[in-house]
Amino acid sequence: MKTTALKTKFEFFSPINLENSFTNKNLSRNTKSEMDITINEDGTGSVEWEVEELDMGECIGLSFEGNELTDYDGVFELPKQLIDFLTEKGYNMDWAKV
Repeated sequence: MKTTALKTKFEFFSPINLENSFTNKNLSRNTKSEMDITINEDGTGSVEWEVEELDMGECIGLSFEGNELTDYDGVFELPKQLIDFLTEKGYNMDWAKV
């Protein structure tokens, strides 16, 4: 089953929190995030997430079966803004919804 390929950039403003196994610390109440999203026909994908104001970045791995998200790696949870954006693009993101 092929996954619909996508290569796009996405920007949004939101709070930024630093999470780990012990704590959740707010770093910013409202700052710009830039995401470079790549989803391949073979179901692999990635998100390069940059927060320039905080000089931070994360790489998120994505896995799909068809257009349904089956796994992700690199963050504790996917940002709601990313889930909503990819849902609007036709991907089933139910697996990542909390």
